[in-house]
Amino acid sequence: MGFNCETVHITSGQSFTIWDIGGDDKIRPLWKMYLKGSKGLVYVIDSSDKERLEEARKELFSICKIPDFQGIPIVVIANKQDMPGAMDPKYIAEFFKLKAQTDRDWCVRGSSALTGNGVGDSLEILAKLILDIQKER
Repeated sequence: MGFNCETVHITSGQSFTIWDIGGDDKIRPLWKMYLKGSKGLVYVIDSSDKERLEEARKELFSICKIPDFQGIPIVVIANKQDMPGAMDPKYIAEFFKLKAQTDRDWCVRGSSALTGNGVGDSLEILAKLILDIQKER
């Protein structure tokens, strides 16, 4: 309950094993167990929910502090861009103060899970960020 795992193939020919881990308060302490060995993070937020934006920011930064997760690239997906009043990805990047994350590459992309817009592009960006890190090593 709250955990799904599947392999996703993207157009660049790469594939990811993706853990969809729920954001319920009771599940959050378990996140760090699923991050071991990860090469990247897709962090999905509800861009129409301004009341929980600070909570989402705090949780992302708590992930960034996990020792096994240092330097891992992050793509924040600002979902529900199709909803009235959805926050712009640029606003979210500023609110999250992601420019302060100089120890890793990151990106904020808008999406709509309802239409699929932006989801594939976000995964392509993550694949590129991961490949860039691997080339540097």
